[in-house]
Amino acid sequence: IIKTFRKGGLIPTQGNLVGWSSSGISCHMVTNAMYGDPALRHIPVNIFAVDPVPGPLNYQLEKVSLSKNVKQYVGFYARDERSKGFSCVIPKTAPTTKISIYPMAGRHATLVGTMQRFA
Repeated sequence: IIKTFRKGGLIPTQGNLVGWSSSGISCHMVTNAMYGDPALRHIPVNIFAVDPVPGPLNYQLEKVSLSKNVKQYVGFYARDERSKGFSCVIPKTAPTTKISIYPMAGRHATLVGTMQRFA
């Protein structure tokens, strides 16, 4: 896909992935898929994840762990979430991955803002 849609077919030299909730889990999955591809495994990846939630019964290895191509992982986690099905994960990483975890006040939906409109 990268070779098809990128100008000149050049493969990137670094990946920066950002995601909230299930998109944060998608960052984990994309990174692991890249590591499984011999043409992409050498690309260093940085992840910025906000309250990554895989959903109920979705704790497969590719969702809760990261390959050694992840160089830096920054995660913000909702400190006050109590709902079932919104359990976040802090992924298992390689010893060389720089990890920064920040618990924040609030619930899953309010961590990134609110959908409520104020008059």
